[in-house]
Amino acid sequence: MNRIRATATDARLRVLARKAGLSSSTLHRLLTNQQMPTATQLTAFAAACDAGESATAALLAGHRRVLNGPPPWTPYPCAYFELAEERRERDEAARPWLAEREPELDWYDQQLRDEEEARFQRWADEREALLDELLDHQARHTGAGAGTAEASDGKEGVSAGQFRVIRRP
Repeated sequence: MNRIRATATDARLRVLARKAGLSSSTLHRLLTNQQMPTATQLTAFAAACDAGESATAALLAGHRRVLNGPPPWTPYPCAYFELAEERRERDEAARPWLAEREPELDWYDQQLRDEEEARFQRWADEREALLDELLDHQARHTGAGAGTAEASDGKEGVSAGQFRVIRRP
């Protein structure tokens, strides 16, 4: 509105308000963005400023854009993307094992997974070392004549040097 006002032959507020059929205070509020103009007020203002048809049409088009808001967002209007998406869907349908892959992790999630795997590997190594120690201990302390001993409660038990270790792969 201010650009159109700058092109008017007489840009005084009172003169423009009188020509547009508006009060001076209303025109002031419209020009200072304190009030939203109507299409009728904009048309009258453009006529008062002797604006041409193209300037009036541009002013009304801008008013419609403001009232309607921004156009809806389209994610990828590109035809190449649409073709690539169709091809990807065809490939997934033809090769179902592609869809079963785990999604790629970002760097942080990959780092967390690596740390978890390292912790598990340390745990497994510690358990393996304990099993080796137990097997060594069994080999040193089992000898001929070692058997089961009678427990104090009358049940058959295992002597201190006998135990069985089951190794799992």
